Amino acid sequence: MKRCLIGALFAIYASASLADDFAHHERHRPVRVFDANGHAIGDLTSFSAQNGVAFTAGDATTVVPITQVQDANYHFSATDFKWLAVTFAQYTSTDCSGDPVIESLWGPRMALPLRQGSDVVVYFAAAGPAQSIVVRSGTNTDSSACNPYPSPFTIMGYPSAAKRVITRDHPEPLRIGY
Repeated sequence: MKRCLIGALFAIYASASLADDFAHHERHRPVRVFDANGHAIGDLTSFSAQNGVAFTAGDATTVVPITQVQDANYHFSATDFKWLAVTFAQYTSTDCSGDPVIESLWGPRMALPLRQGSDVVVYFAAAGPAQSIVVRSGTNTDSSACNPYPSPFTIMGYPSAAKRVITRDHPEPLRIGY
C-alpha cells in the first residue's frame, strides 16, 4: 500500500513538473518572422531602434529592418510587412555597375539593404573604419535609373565585402508570429 501511495505521489509530482515546464516554454517562445511561403526566416530582433531579422554573410552579421506594408493611399496593413530597403545608392563607376558604396548605419555590421525591382539585396560592409570613396553615379530614388554625376566627389563609406539577395529565399509579404 505504501509503495502504491509513494508511486502515485511521484507520478503527480512528475506530471506537475512537466506541466510547469511546458507552460514556461509557452510564455518564452520567440517571436518569429515568416516569409510569404510561411517559412520561418528568423527571430524578430532589434538593433538601433529598428525591428528586423539578423542575416549573416561570412563573419558579418547585420539586422535587416522590416516595416509595415502600406497601400497607395498610405494605409498600413495590420499583418503584412516588407523589408525596409532603400532605392537610392551611389557607385564608384559612371554607370551604376558593381556594388554600391555602403553609407547606412544599419548593423551591427554596416549594411545596405537595396531594393532593385522586386529584389532586396543586402550589401555587407568590409571590416574596418569608414573611408573616403570617390563616387561617380547614383540611382534615382523614383525610378532607380542611373544618373552619372557631372563631376566625381568624395563621400565617407564602406566598400562592399559580401552581398545576399534575401527576397530570393524569403519573398514578401512578411508576417510576424510564433
